[in-house]
Amino acid sequence: MPLPEDTGEMSSVCKVAKKTFSRINNLKNDVDIHAN
Repeated sequence: MPLPEDTGEMSSVCKVAKKTFSRINNLKNDVDIHAN
């Protein structure tokens, strides 16, 4: 779904946030695997 031009900057912020969030989730999963 294409975003309007004026939200382009916001969407790149969201992309970075999602990347960071998924990276944190991956780290958490790794820790959980090692903990078990």
